[in-house]
Amino acid sequence: MNAFLLGLLVVVAGVAQAPPSISGIVLDPSGSAVPDATVRLEVSGTAVNELRTATDGRFAFPGDVARPARVIVTATGFAPAIVDLPENGEGLRVTLEPAPFFEAVNVTSSRTDVPKSDPTVTVTVIPASELLTSAAVSIDDALKMVPGFTLFRRTSSRVSNPTAQGVSLRGLGGTGPSRSLVLANGIPLNDAFGGWVYWDKVPQAAIDRIEVQRGSGSDLYGADAVAGVVQILTVRPGRPMARALLEGGNMSTGRVSLFGGGRTGGWSYSAGGEWFTTDGYILVSRSQNPGITPRGPIDT
Repeated sequence: MNAFLLGLLVVVAGVAQAPPSISGIVLDPSGSAVPDATVRLEVSGTAVNELRTATDGRFAFPGDVARPARVIVTATGFAPAIVDLPENGEGLRVTLEPAPFFEAVNVTSSRTDVPKSDPTVTVTVIPASELLTSAAVSIDDALKMVPGFTLFRRTSSRVSNPTAQGVSLRGLGGTGPSRSLVLANGIPLNDAFGGWVYWDKVPQAAIDRIEVQRGSGSDLYGADAVAGVVQILTVRPGRPMARALLEGGNMSTGRVSLFGGGRTGGWSYSAGGEWFTTDGYILVSRSQNPGITPRGPIDT
């Protein structure tokens, strides 16, 4: 009898000391449930389980969980939340805060920073990494990969006069006086008289990204943007930096594109230049000196 009571006490003690299971609910700041959020369980820094919340925002990890442990909750549009588990892990309430901002933004669609995942209109973004790894030798050639983008007379700016460099977006503006606006840091590259575009004003090494708004942007940019807007955004250095692009090919063709800049206190400075040749002769020599913000390309 005594042995039976001793065994029963050991079993009861073991049940009482067993770590409890983990369950809870994920909410947003307004108190609404956040469905399909990812909840990851970590024990001593090692992920042991992962699941998603139900439509009512609830989750539950089956079985016992050793301590110390924590849950990490992530969801689209929210900042990650980390909760250290108390001894009793049942009934957790995890409130997610909105993410401070998306790292990738568009500025052309609204003239202000907006999340790339939620643009106000159809926008295509070409980052510098794609420009540097593509086979295109000029900006207008690289833009031909954008749906709906064509050049007047379909001729590259490297072998044609600037007066033939009109832009057509979605079939609108395929004439000499282009109805698409091309900007460099907000400054028009279109000729004020004929509307053609000087693509070689901005060295390729200075480009951070190119944003193409397909569709009318005349409500924000005026009558020159009836077909759309192409905006070239240059690098804004936060520390001393430099870029160099060297290319060579047959028929004595080559290109050198340079960019450098930095930041001191509240002032930023940068400069760049680009030269390319054919048959051994320098055809174009353009440079850019954005200077102090606001910046814009100049021809020297």
